[in-house]
This record gives sequence, C-alpha cells and structure tokens, in this order.
Amino acid sequence: PDSCTTNNLHPQMTTPDSSQVVLSDQALNFLSNYRKSTDLSALREDVIRIRADLKEKTKIYRCIQMFMFVQPRIVLFPIYASIVEGRRSSPEKKKKLLEIGSCCGTDLRKLVVDGWPQEDLIAVDLHSSFWEAGYNLYQDHDSFKVKTVWTDAATDHFLDDEGIPARHSLDFVYAGSVLHVLSARQVKTLVKNIFELLKEPSEEGETVAFFGSCVGSKVGQVEWAETPTNTGEKRTLHSRDSLEELLKEAGFERVSVQEVLRRHDGTLIHDDPEKTRLGFAAYKYAKPV
Repeated sequence: PDSCTTNNLHPQMTTPDSSQVVLSDQALNFLSNYRKSTDLSALREDVIRIRADLKEKTKIYRCIQMFMFVQPRIVLFPIYASIVEGRRSSPEKKKKLLEIGSCCGTDLRKLVVDGWPQEDLIAVDLHSSFWEAGYNLYQDHDSFKVKTVWTDAATDHFLDDEGIPARHSLDFVYAGSVLHVLSARQVKTLVKNIFELLKEPSEEGETVAFFGSCVGSKVGQVEWAETPTNTGEKRTLHSRDSLEELLKEAGFERVSVQEVLRRHDGTLIHDDPEKTRLGFAAYKYAKPV
C-alpha cells in the first residue's frame, strides 16, 4: 500500500534517449491548468527553452533531460492523498512538510494547489538554479513564496544551517529523486538528518513520515557515477533490502520499500536489467507513555 506508481508522462516515448523524448499534451496538463493557458504549443516551447537554459547553466540530471520536472510526481504516492486531506480537515494542526531536492518546485506547487498553505512548506536544494527556472516556467514569482534554503542536506552540519527548521519540528519530509545521486555515506547522513527533523508523534495514529523514490539496484547495493557534490565519492544505488535496512537502522519503525517496474502504459521505467525504481515510506510512531 505504501509503494509509489508512476504516470504516463511520455506515452509516445520509445527510447530512453533524451533527444528523442516527445513532450506529450498529457504531460503539460498541470502546467496548462496552473498558468490557465490552453496554448499547448506555446507551453511546450517554454518547457523546451527552459530545459535548454538549464543545460547551459548547470548540471542537469536525467529527470530534467526527460522533462520529468513538468508534472507533479508527489501525487503518485499513496500517502499523498491522506496527508493532504488531513491538512485540509485539521488546519489548526499546521502540518509542515519539507522537500529535499525541490528542483523546479513542481511538487510543492501541487501541494499549494491542493490547499497546503505556503507558509508550512520548505524547499531545500543544493542551489537555486532549478528553482529560478521554476519561476520562469510557472510565471508566479510574485505569488509563490515558499521558504527556500540552499544547502547540502547530506552533511553533518545541515541541521545547524541557517534556515533549517528545528529538530523534531516537521511532520513530513519528501525526497522524490535524491538518494541515487549520493554516496553511501551521504545517504546515511541524509536519512539520519531527516529522522532528527521529524517530530516525535504525540498521539497514537498521528502520521509523521519520510517518503519518496529513487533509482534502485536489482543486484544488491552498488556504486556507479560520481556524486554531484564533487566529494570524489561514487554514487550508490540501494536495493530494496538495503534501503529498508538503512531506514530501520536510522530509527524508523514501519518501513515500506517497493519496486516500481512499469509506467501506467505498461512500458518499463528502466530497460537496464540491473536497475529499478524504488518507492519508499518510513514512519515514526508515538512512544508508549
């Protein structure tokens, strides 16, 4: 029940080569509704231009190359509907959510569209390049005012960095596409930091969780390319078992890690026989009195 699915962003895509990706009308639905524009040709040109600008200015990941920043992915997690409804039905509880690796801010904008107050959302990323591209894409610089912190969440000093919330103050942390660009050491540090940021639930049934997804390995935990933070370390791909073990070691009490093999149209997410996509959710529970 806690696994993640992925939607048909690119129904005409027949190859993982980013130069041949077709940006479908369906993929533009959220952008079209957000900007209140039905001119899909103009929107498509904006997306392609912004991706090209990002490619010139900074390192872009495969998810940027494949236009995956255009459509919200947070909605694909089963936990999403319940936390949004909980926030809407009990606004006095002021549930807070922090996203690590917020990129262009598409998922946070979806939360705002679905009723989450901006003042209870926080975006964290290494730098602001993708976030500024999001303002160019969504044309909402004057209205979208989510708090931002540009820092490395996978460091020992992260919890003390300026702008980071106090320990044990957050209800949810979301990382939609982060773990697979980090080294084993960095992932372990990141998970430890997230556990410290999440509050200790005060009542039975209160939901406090870390959830997200990442590229995973089908053949056990493995190293691959270099990390983007220039530490000289290799990125690690966790397997389903190794990620579950890591989350439990950090202190999370209920952990679900599931493989996500196919899109809604039936096509494989990864045609590499050794890679997969992992969706995960890890929870903290109230301590017995």
